[in-house]
Amino acid sequence: MDINITLAVFVIGFILVLGELFSVTFQKTRVPDILPLMILGFILGPVLKLVTPDTFGQMGNIFTEIVLILVMFKTGFEFRLSYLRDSFLPGLIFSVVYIIVIVAASTLVGAQFLKLPFIYALAFGFVLADNSIVIIVPLLTKLNITQNLRTILTVETTMGKIINVIVVFALLDMARQQSGAETTIVFGQILYTFLMAAVVGLISGIFWTAILSRVRLFDNGMTLTFAFILMVYSISAAVGSKGAVGVLMLGIVMGNIRVLQHLWGKKVEISTASMKGNEKDFFIEIEFAFKTLFFVFMGTTLYLKDIYYITLGVILAAVKFLVRVPVVNFALSKNIDRRDCAVAFSMVPNGLVSAVLCAVVVRQYGNTGGIADVVYSVIFFTVIMSSVLSFIIEKGWFTKTADRFFKRHVPYVPKPETLPAEEPSING
Repeated sequence: MDINITLAVFVIGFILVLGELFSVTFQKTRVPDILPLMILGFILGPVLKLVTPDTFGQMGNIFTEIVLILVMFKTGFEFRLSYLRDSFLPGLIFSVVYIIVIVAASTLVGAQFLKLPFIYALAFGFVLADNSIVIIVPLLTKLNITQNLRTILTVETTMGKIINVIVVFALLDMARQQSGAETTIVFGQILYTFLMAAVVGLISGIFWTAILSRVRLFDNGMTLTFAFILMVYSISAAVGSKGAVGVLMLGIVMGNIRVLQHLWGKKVEISTASMKGNEKDFFIEIEFAFKTLFFVFMGTTLYLKDIYYITLGVILAAVKFLVRVPVVNFALSKNIDRRDCAVAFSMVPNGLVSAVLCAVVVRQYGNTGGIADVVYSVIFFTVIMSSVLSFIIEKGWFTKTADRFFKRHVPYVPKPETLPAEEPSING
């Protein structure tokens, strides 16, 4: 298929402008930019047939890898070792319990209704278990919740993302190496790949923060940091490891270098530098551009003519919320009030990580079985449902339901300045 280069360049520019408009709209209307971007891609692809996944050829795979690299680096960079002391254990327990429950339900659906082999059905489950912190944080800004819950949800989404990414890649490795190899050999190879990735990420993180002050002297120092991240990804892969995990570890080291330096103290004399505000903004801009184009690209791959896959997506989206109720009720401390529990219940939107991991799974398994259509449908519907629920909770229309769902928890008591003229009965 011949491509009009001039028109293609214009469309890319136009999409980026729309992406910014959608992002601004998100802050005001609670409609995440993911939705209009996916719809735009769907219109450009399956509806108008202006582009198809084949149009991008191998560039589509390269594009997906770059998005994955950016997501992994940002995930690691935004992880704070301070989480280990601030509500880490409650957040980790909450995250693990929810992942186990939703993975069990999603794996069953993948095996029974998509006819996936068990390992791929399990990977499918972990893809759907991820909750998007990029969507959750702006939604939380509209809601008056305690700092304790805010920290727990931050730990849950951050740790969940790390767990889901590592497990998905481990499962894909297992699926690839299952050709008659002994189980101990397979697990040994997988352990090696992740340990090597961690070592590469750790060494490269310390190295780059040690020379970062000098790198800044170059005219294009921020671009060099981005180039170094791409190189770490490739080096990790070259030593038989996982590039994504290497970049994840690199991000964790660079985001926490001051804490790490304090830990090793005077034992190791290394002068390190952390990333400055303008350098962080540079990566935010890059991620925004790639994320915007990726969701439009994702929309072009949707072929929702089969109502079967759409229905499965709706069911799985609903399941994410249904299983969230008992998990919130029993995995969170009963001292967290019922309104905060309602907020925690509503925060399960899938996002960029689920989309990227889905693309990785589909690339290995093959574009068959409806994996992409189901996952993208779940992303679409969970984003809508989380947005709507957060609005309902903010307006106070969910109070009675929260009282029934979360009886184990203490009742919500509004702050004095937010009390209505006639205080309703708590048991009402």
